[in-house]
Amino acid sequence: AQLERLDRFAAGFLRTGDRIVIGREDCCERTFTAARRVGAVTVYDLPIAHHATARRIRDSEQAQFPNVEINSDHWPTYARGRGLRKDRELGAATHVVAPSEFVRRGLCDVGLSSHRISVIPFGCDPRRPFVPYTDRKPLVLYAGHVSLRKGIPRLLRVWKKLGAYRTHTLRLIGKMMLAPKFLADYAGTYEHVPQVPRSDLWAHYAAAQVFVFPSACEGFALVQTEALSCGTPLIASSNTGADGFVTHGEEGLIYPHGEDDQLASHLERCLSNPRETAEMGRRAYDLAQRWGWPEYRAAFRGMVTDLLAKP
Repeated sequence: AQLERLDRFAAGFLRTGDRIVIGREDCCERTFTAARRVGAVTVYDLPIAHHATARRIRDSEQAQFPNVEINSDHWPTYARGRGLRKDRELGAATHVVAPSEFVRRGLCDVGLSSHRISVIPFGCDPRRPFVPYTDRKPLVLYAGHVSLRKGIPRLLRVWKKLGAYRTHTLRLIGKMMLAPKFLADYAGTYEHVPQVPRSDLWAHYAAAQVFVFPSACEGFALVQTEALSCGTPLIASSNTGADGFVTHGEEGLIYPHGEDDQLASHLERCLSNPRETAEMGRRAYDLAQRWGWPEYRAAFRGMVTDLLAKP
């Protein structure tokens, strides 16, 4: 209701001569409609996967891993009316800006032309100091909800099968959402740290040799850019937003979501080849230096300028 009030409020300000309106999902249907009436360009900022993509992945993961969670309320859920409103917002948009190729592919799957989509990845933080590999612990880090959507059941299964817990620590930082009965099979193979302030995460990133992010559905998770900013290479699924930003084999390793054998292979590769992992960490840090929030804003301005220049 609050977003709808904001939408109505913003729509009342549109006047002939206004040239562009940028709207966030869930609060721009009326504003976009008013903008189109006065001839303005409408840009839809969609930071997450399309709801049809999220629903399809949710259903698949819950079918493969039943009863592993305390509850599943954290999954993106859309009542029919909300989904229809999102689709109307998308239909009223001249252009869509997405943070990743994963989001772009989902939009194309529901019929949106790729010419109407710009992918602009979120920025890194180049101010962070680089920590060399030799100063890091035998630690593989994950941060986020410890849940099915984030791919943690798959990660735990792979980690235990590899026996990697004998030489390295797998640290899971975040709210625990997996059922005790499921976790009992993995007792002693991982370390759980409850939620910590975001400002405290930097020390964890800087201590880890690798950041692993096996999520099933993201727009572009900021924990990945934060890890890169500390020179920590990624192992990430293709559904995390990293694919298309991180080059496989350069700043990290990307694998198709659901291909758990490849996740296992990538973990083993990083843990067994410290020199290669260290080189990926250096390239991860270099990427963060090249693409921060100033570069994100410059790319966004360039997109707006191009849209306004079109007849």
